[in-house]
Amino acid sequence: MYSKYDLNFSAGATKKIFLFSDLHIDSPLCDTKRLKQDLDMAVEQDGSIFINGDVFDFLLFRDFKRSTPTTQSTFNDDQIGTIIDNVYEFLKPYADRILGIGVGNHETSVLKYHHIDPIKMLIYRLEKECSVIINHLGYTGFIRLNAVRQGSTSYKSYDIWYHHGSGGGGKSKGIMQHNDVASNFMADLYWMGHNHANIADFDYPITYVNSKGKIETKNRMFARTAGYQRDDQHLPEDYKKRGYTLDWGKEKFLRHTSKGCQVLTLKLDRDQSNGKESVSIRSKLESGWN
Repeated sequence: MYSKYDLNFSAGATKKIFLFSDLHIDSPLCDTKRLKQDLDMAVEQDGSIFINGDVFDFLLFRDFKRSTPTTQSTFNDDQIGTIIDNVYEFLKPYADRILGIGVGNHETSVLKYHHIDPIKMLIYRLEKECSVIINHLGYTGFIRLNAVRQGSTSYKSYDIWYHHGSGGGGKSKGIMQHNDVASNFMADLYWMGHNHANIADFDYPITYVNSKGKIETKNRMFARTAGYQRDDQHLPEDYKKRGYTLDWGKEKFLRHTSKGCQVLTLKLDRDQSNGKESVSIRSKLESGWN
């Protein structure tokens, strides 16, 4: 999958790209207050939004592996339709900021067993009701951001390789995957989610010959976005009164998870020192924590 976006800059200006994944909006454990704060921050900072899968939780009644009554957000027969309606209402205020939405393992499970692509349905609803254009990013692919200087034909491209993620992450939080990814794909930023770790990793330099025959070294970055699933392992429970509440994460001895998004800041620099105009991009990655 490849998608391209033109970003109009004035020289020296910055643009912020907010990278989200693993929202799990329909989960009772979704920290919707925190998620709304981060989405509001994207609006306040005039940012653009990408979502890298697991927008939904979709622990449906017949998910015998993980579903229990305490994981349900709706109990009507049209469970999938109702969840899509509710997630649409949540994201509707931010529709004009969202450039692309991808698929995660929670959506592919619905596609596999119920023959419905919920991301396709969500995008259709947002586009129809909000008069926007949102790309379906699939599970993995490339995003090209073309930084175009206003009033000029000069531009610079910034490439993001993304993949929702796979595996549990374990003690390394998925960091051991980073070198494998960087050795197989060429991009300025690599971005994954899935394992609910929040990581900004900067140490992936590469040396190459540019189009003008000059040897250059540039650094590449790796982003892991954590999402918004609350970690309630620390909360007291009265098992004698209520009985034990099934908890897949506790029982599998999974580590505590993080929350939040990552914010990519791009700055367009203009250089006329050699009598010709050229533009370059400086990038900065930081966790979108309040």
